[in-house]
Amino acid sequence: MLERFHKSLARLLWRGVLCLVVLLAIYVSVAQLALDMLPRYKQAVTEWLAGQLNVSLRVEQLEGQVRGFTPELRLTGLQLADTDVGRSGAASLQVAKATISIDPWASLMALQLRPESLQLAGMALDVTVPHASSTSIEPQLAMLVDVLRRFARVSVVDSSIGLRRRDERLVFDLDLNLRRYRSQRDIQIVLGTGTGERVTLSGRSMGNPSAFEQFNGQFYGTFMAANVGELTRLFGLNSQGQADLELWINVNQGVVTTTVDWALSGVKLALTDSPSRTVQFDTLSGLAAVEIDAQQSKVAINDVSLGLAGNELRLPRATLVYHKPALSVAIASVDAEQLAGVLLAQGVLSDKASHVIASLKPRGRAQQFVWHVDNIAQPLEGGQHRHK
Repeated sequence: MLERFHKSLARLLWRGVLCLVVLLAIYVSVAQLALDMLPRYKQAVTEWLAGQLNVSLRVEQLEGQVRGFTPELRLTGLQLADTDVGRSGAASLQVAKATISIDPWASLMALQLRPESLQLAGMALDVTVPHASSTSIEPQLAMLVDVLRRFARVSVVDSSIGLRRRDERLVFDLDLNLRRYRSQRDIQIVLGTGTGERVTLSGRSMGNPSAFEQFNGQFYGTFMAANVGELTRLFGLNSQGQADLELWINVNQGVVTTTVDWALSGVKLALTDSPSRTVQFDTLSGLAAVEIDAQQSKVAINDVSLGLAGNELRLPRATLVYHKPALSVAIASVDAEQLAGVLLAQGVLSDKASHVIASLKPRGRAQQFVWHVDNIAQPLEGGQHRHK
């Protein structure tokens, strides 16, 4: 009796497996047949995609295929245009190729097509570096972010992002991976140039980035540059030198805390009011913790080491607090002889000031130096300092 039951169960399971295989084969065949007909309905599919992405969309070529059990739409020669008239400026974006995968099970449950993942290749993004006082987001970048957030998985390959300001432009190769599960997001970005600059950022976040007070995330980043001058010129600074930085960024309900471990070498920075005079260091390294919230910005610097022409200056601790428009600076334990040696080696002081410092030959250590100014825009008015 039991043996007969096992044989009946085995036959039933075998028939069930055969039926499932046949159904899956029918599903793949029907899906592939439907996707083969996509070019005939390019206009209708393009309009559907434009509605899903909330953009105006033009496509040169449209194809489809089934990869595994997942239907894919392959688009060539995309042009995306912003439909949000509330944003300033007209935004458009060119993409050589895009692949959109459809979630078959979610589509079946919703009785309508549900996009799942997006891959972009050959995208060229151009972004204007904003002024320090600007809070607006580049329309092209805002449109791209709005499109990407609609997919659970995003991959950007063989693409580039150009940073421009006035006549200066720096182009980075761009690789981007995004993963989203409910409110959790994982991100990985790699930027690189042919001149030695490389930026990486990876991390995980929870919450809605557009509601920053409800957003939490932890990120790790690196920055390496064979010559920082390529990048600093975008911000109106004439400089040169090598840089190697590591960053740990924590966002907790609107409060951003960043820890930076930096090492610079061969640094030269031309003064904006006198380009012929430069501030320079052979080496400059340290560790900084930056905390930014809606009220103030605070920077705590530790273990700073500065070297120039055989002179070395070490600053064990320093704190800067900016509460608009006031700025407070506190420096602990400064060696007067080291400071004088670095200032004289810089060559940025006037001849009279250099002569006075060289004649005094300062010795000893200032245990604490504190400087406060009520308005950073007028540093010589309403300020106070003390030292001991």
